[in-house]
Amino acid sequence: LAPALRELVKIRASQINGCAYCLEMHTREALAAGEDPTRLHVLAAWRESPLFSEQERAALAWTEQLTRLAEKGAPDAAFAPARAAFDDRALAELTFLIGAMRLVDTTRMYGNDWLTSLRIGSQLRSRRCPHLWSI
Repeated sequence: LAPALRELVKIRASQINGCAYCLEMHTREALAAGEDPTRLHVLAAWRESPLFSEQERAALAWTEQLTRLAEKGAPDAAFAPARAAFDDRALAELTFLIGAMRLVDTTRMYGNDWLTSLRIGSQLRSRRCPHLWSI
């Protein structure tokens, strides 16, 4: 996936998940990488904006579907646009990224107490473990 698309997916997932820390971090990273601020301002309403490509729309729709999996499931009709827009490798990466964002957002929002109580919690935080904290 293109880095810009990865950031859009991270930001949209964090909007849905309600993680302010992740929103601030990924928005800052997107802007530093050259993302148009206007696109970030309208990202929550991407369906109504002409600023996103068909591939980005497919990725954002799949992001919303999987982030709200418990509410809506993932029917074939929801998968079809993503399947058409991405090859197998990119679709697998996109799907993993969405799931990883749910885990990371939830851990950051609700896991501070239990994570800190783990013997490795401080190590993860101090080393910015790339598998958990730098997604």
